[in-house]
Amino acid sequence: MLLPSTNEAGALAVAQTIHATLAGLAIVHDASPHRVVSVSIGAAAMRPHLQPGGSEKLVRAANRALYAAKSAGRNGTARAESGSAPTAPVRPAPVRQTVPATSP
Repeated sequence: MLLPSTNEAGALAVAQTIHATLAGLAIVHDASPHRVVSVSIGAAAMRPHLQPGGSEKLVRAANRALYAAKSAGRNGTARAESGSAPTAPVRPAPVRQTVPATSP
């Protein structure tokens, strides 16, 4: 999901709303360890038009954050933050960790 004109705080708020809404629906999913349908979200925020290759960097950062959310146990949100190391997963809050926005 792309959220134009939205900063990181706004993206994380949307992610929390998505988690809460989906949890409230309690859609049964027997194959899930959570026993209900859940969602993993990777959040990244930047102004891609301000740097060469910015759109691609934004998508890569969000994708890395998505896989970090999945690796942390699914059903959560991981955020990409430029230049920072991952933080420890937090439960039950949907925001689980921060992953670097750029590859080494």
